[in-house]
Amino acid sequence: MRRNLLILIALFACNSAFSQFVWDEKARSGQRRVRKLEKAAGLKIFWWNIMYGGLSQKRELADNFKTLISEMAPDILALGEYNDRALTPETLNLLESTYPFQHYFAYGKPKRDLGIKVFSKHKFSARQAIVMDWVPFNLSAEEDENYRNQWHKVGRMNGQHTNWFFPYQVLDFEKFSLIPIHLNQPWNVMRFNHGAGTTFRHLLFRDDNPHGYQVKRLRKLLEKDLSSGREFIMFGDFNIPRRLLGVRPKIARQLKKDLVEVYRDGVKTFPAKSAPERGVSIFKIHKIKIDMAFHTAGFKTSAKAVLPLKGSDHYPLYFVLKAKD
Repeated sequence: MRRNLLILIALFACNSAFSQFVWDEKARSGQRRVRKLEKAAGLKIFWWNIMYGGLSQKRELADNFKTLISEMAPDILALGEYNDRALTPETLNLLESTYPFQHYFAYGKPKRDLGIKVFSKHKFSARQAIVMDWVPFNLSAEEDENYRNQWHKVGRMNGQHTNWFFPYQVLDFEKFSLIPIHLNQPWNVMRFNHGAGTTFRHLLFRDDNPHGYQVKRLRKLLEKDLSSGREFIMFGDFNIPRRLLGVRPKIARQLKKDLVEVYRDGVKTFPAKSAPERGVSIFKIHKIKIDMAFHTAGFKTSAKAVLPLKGSDHYPLYFVLKAKD
């Protein structure tokens, strides 16, 4: 009898780690996804596009970060669409006290009031960030200006920002490098300008658009790091679906070239159940995976999960990274 009681207490203790999370979907579903996370050995990494805290009026972000840090204890925590106003003072203090090594880099040119912030328990150095452009290569000055202006004009008319410069920021740890990424999202502007059909074709089959041109620049930078032989992990919000209607988009195929994909399942990251985008007709039918992670061949990953947490229009990624034996 006493032994059975101890087993029940132990089981309760194991499950209680996740009971404080604020789930966007059924907690039971979340429980199943995170059950194996505690036991995985290696470097624990967490990525979340927190949408500048815009969906967290009821402290969901604060409660979820408190539970995440106290119970799951990621070694590296990277937040997209971040600014300090997105989090409560209590959460900021918790992050400051838990992660002694931090780095922030802003989106845009000129810089926007949003960016990516990385919190780490391990020391790293940040290389000079390289701003990735989004226009075709080898344009004349006049062609360059005309190309930008046509996108800016449609964006202004429809309330869409077109400051689509995003940074390539490499953080060097002792034995590997970390590349948190956020890429541009021209699809709404394209839809206003050219219609849904053209936008859909560009999403799936073409790369001659602002997103494709930025990915080409990203690949050029990645090739340099690949040729150096240094191991790296890249993750973030790539703003292109991993798959759509069973098809792997052309741009998504370019992203994963020569890299190992962490998440090969169909679990989606966007839009979250509580996100306003779920009211858009296409997202009533299709959720997509636009938050992804890739690494070089010297790594392996475990405890891979998309956590259906409340507080943003995206769901976060969690995985454990380890060098191959």
